[in-house]
Amino acid sequence: MAKENHTQVHFDREKKSFVGLEPALKKLEETYLGVDIHKELKKMEVWLLSTKGRARTGNINFILNWLSRAVPTPVSTDPYDSVLASCLEDYCTDLWEKNRHILEMNTVRR
Repeated sequence: MAKENHTQVHFDREKKSFVGLEPALKKLEETYLGVDIHKELKKMEVWLLSTKGRARTGNINFILNWLSRAVPTPVSTDPYDSVLASCLEDYCTDLWEKNRHILEMNTVRR
């Protein structure tokens, strides 16, 4: 009885999109935090339309494997907004405390 309501997830080459994935999208977004699911799905679609991906069906296992290898999007894009930057700033301040002009040359301005 449960099989009657179940739609199989696969890649439809005529529509050039995934079929049956809509019910699972919210769960995928909750599971793969930091990964842009829609961007990765577009990458999958392009790959499945290529000659290398032609033999693949694009089922749910394919999607899960792809997403598990996807690189999470960084939370902050500011390279100086990290623990290392604050440690480096503290180190330079201590090192050049007596020579403020050298400290000013070694300080990163944001």
